[in-house]
Amino acid sequence: MLAVVRFEAYKGPMDLRRSSLHSMVLSLALLGACGDAGSSATGGESGSAGGTGGSAATDGAATMGSAGGSGGASGLPCEIDQILETHCRSCHGTTPSSGAPNSLVTRADLLADSLTSPGRTVAEVAADRIVGMGGAIMPPPPAEPLTQAEIDTFQAWVADGAPAGTCEPNPEPDPFDVDPMCSSGQTWQGGKFSESPNMNPGMECIHCHTKPSDFGGFEGGPSFVVAGTVYPTGHEPDLCNGVDGGVDHVAVVLTDANGVEFSIPVNGVGNFFATYADLPSGFTDPIHAKVVSDKGERVMVAALTSGDCNSCHTQDGANGAPGRIVAP
Repeated sequence: MLAVVRFEAYKGPMDLRRSSLHSMVLSLALLGACGDAGSSATGGESGSAGGTGGSAATDGAATMGSAGGSGGASGLPCEIDQILETHCRSCHGTTPSSGAPNSLVTRADLLADSLTSPGRTVAEVAADRIVGMGGAIMPPPPAEPLTQAEIDTFQAWVADGAPAGTCEPNPEPDPFDVDPMCSSGQTWQGGKFSESPNMNPGMECIHCHTKPSDFGGFEGGPSFVVAGTVYPTGHEPDLCNGVDGGVDHVAVVLTDANGVEFSIPVNGVGNFFATYADLPSGFTDPIHAKVVSDKGERVMVAALTSGDCNSCHTQDGANGAPGRIVAP
């Protein structure tokens, strides 16, 4: 994702143990990605799980975007449609987002000419990329890779000429292709400076805690290194309560350079936060993030550069973000 400096001119990789990141902006893009990509995913913010993502290459996969099933109009067999829905359409949705140049929604999308491999189709290139041939494996870590059964199914379909099929429409809409709404029907009423873990969902936690005068206050709050709010849809207003993290066991999982994972629970209004003292000893950059739940995951492809998630994941999205952080 694109690192955007708001208060200080710091442009290095994220170090969760530096106080300077309290004055940075994170556009946390969370998603999985696959498809017609030319080289390994690099830099840039997305966003899975999510600013605009750095793509894997010219026509590659990037970061957070909009998923959404294609249904019967796709011309795809159900098993192929489901593989793409699960692993690819966070970026390669009906409207490609976060740096992804192409959709992977219909059979026509898959049969289109590859931009990176002349003479081959997008489907043929994707069949290679899901096993790491011709470039970095897709979807890139820390997204869950395709299972061997999924790989076999997709590659067999491509080898057979990508025959048409039919599938019932996916009843779940694209969470970013909906009108602004407060899905919970509940908003925070306690004021900007109450001391509560449920306060101010959707607002800039780290900015407010480190520079309260920007918000009309005088005393800062706890020194979080990462904080934000997870919502059920992409365009929820400030102060609207987000997902109840206890219902589907929603959490934000950070993974450091050594593969050490640190899970931050999402509370009853969608807020999540962690302080320096919460982190495992030796937790080091680059750090990757994803939102997980009983329903799946949304993964951020690029390494984190800051932790003030709601600075970019506003109702309409800022600095390239498509909107809110959305639960799987």
